[in-house]
Amino acid sequence: MDFIKKIVSTINYSQLVPAHILIALVILMGGANVLEYMHFSFELKLVLLLAPFTLFFQKKGVNSMRFAFFAFVFLLLYIILKIQCCYFFAFVFLILFTIESHFGRLNDTVLFLVVLLSPLSIYLFKVFGFPIRLELTRFAASTLSLFFNDVKSFGNLIIMGEQSFSVDPACMGLKMMNLGLVIQLFYIAYFSKLFKVQINFLWISLIMCIAFIVLLFSNFLRIVLLVILAFPPETFGHELVGVICLLIYFMLPMFFVSKAIMKNRKAKPEESFPKKVNSIIKYAVSGILILILTFLNIKRDEFKNTGTDRPLEYLSVEGYTKTCYKTDIYKFQSEKALVYVKASCQFYGADHNPLICWEGSGYEFNNVNVLKIDDEEIYYTKLTSPEKEVLYTAWWFDNGLDKSISQIEWRLNMIKGAEAYRLINVTTESLKELKIECDRLLQMNLFIACEKNRGCLKSPSDCHSRAMPDGRQECGNL
Repeated sequence: MDFIKKIVSTINYSQLVPAHILIALVILMGGANVLEYMHFSFELKLVLLLAPFTLFFQKKGVNSMRFAFFAFVFLLLYIILKIQCCYFFAFVFLILFTIESHFGRLNDTVLFLVVLLSPLSIYLFKVFGFPIRLELTRFAASTLSLFFNDVKSFGNLIIMGEQSFSVDPACMGLKMMNLGLVIQLFYIAYFSKLFKVQINFLWISLIMCIAFIVLLFSNFLRIVLLVILAFPPETFGHELVGVICLLIYFMLPMFFVSKAIMKNRKAKPEESFPKKVNSIIKYAVSGILILILTFLNIKRDEFKNTGTDRPLEYLSVEGYTKTCYKTDIYKFQSEKALVYVKASCQFYGADHNPLICWEGSGYEFNNVNVLKIDDEEIYYTKLTSPEKEVLYTAWWFDNGLDKSISQIEWRLNMIKGAEAYRLINVTTESLKELKIECDRLLQMNLFIACEKNRGCLKSPSDCHSRAMPDGRQECGNL
């Protein structure tokens, strides 16, 4: 009860009504664009549940305009780059500006919380976390081979004797990466209040980097324990080990690390006098930002990061029927294979990654691995649908001259001036057919050939005029 009274005593009731009205306007006028690509997963709901416990007013009564500047910057970036995450950040920063300009400055952990709640973190964990997961699997297998015989790794699969264990993203340990980082933000907020210290952005960044490394180590130990204890996926024991590893190998050590760091910081007294933002300036800035947000929300279809990809529009593949699946995705179908070729994007943009697209349609990945065909490497995996239909899919990035499976490599190449990369996703009913089709497509150098054969379609607009066929995949913009 004392805790609740303390919170109530800090509320400035004269500012409560106008703040609520402004926040309601922001959500009403700009929320539709955010909801289009936000996926309220189990992890996100857990993060939202813990979020309020990571925040407090670091300087009560000291109003701030900093988030108005951030909102303007991200609105401008959204207009220029047409990246959906920029709109999300502008939307959230406008709400935070309303809070800080009426009640006081929040602690700096709010910046990290916004990133963890954004679709950007989900994308980064899904796509860039994938190679980390493969390396964790290899390292775990190497460690186990020191103590057990006949242990080997195959992609994200560890085989020990007759037992096999798949390190999938659905595992509770990997699902809790976001949750673990939010728990760390709670530790920082808790000890900041306990020791009455203020910690700056750089120190928070350092602590969060330490927390991320400890989380990876926790997941490594989880993998080792699951293989030793032979707990198969989707069992109570499997999930329990994930939770126990999070508690013992992450939450407990980071509690004491956070306490030690925060205890040694010098305490700073709270500012005893309020600093108010001029009401006219405050409401004028809010009004301008809300108007811009509303305009961009209404015109959101014109701000999608989907430009014209002429080589892809003119592309034809012998033996395949070509249709337009979406504005920036073309579908090539034969009797034996289904190929999605996804248009190029800028080096800073999000691709329609199969790890997200197929999962969004309900398919499960089984043993993602690297397949080498001649001198080229591609990712491939077995897919299982909710109806237990089995498919095999492979993908890589291709610009005609170069083929890559590395997100970092193709983006760096584009920064250096390389031609745009497209994502090629091949799906078949058997692994043998998959290897044959991938070998054929890799040897064709599709986007060099299509530049020389621009007469393969009567007109690129023919594709866009066709009815969009029903497809398996459902993707969103980052």
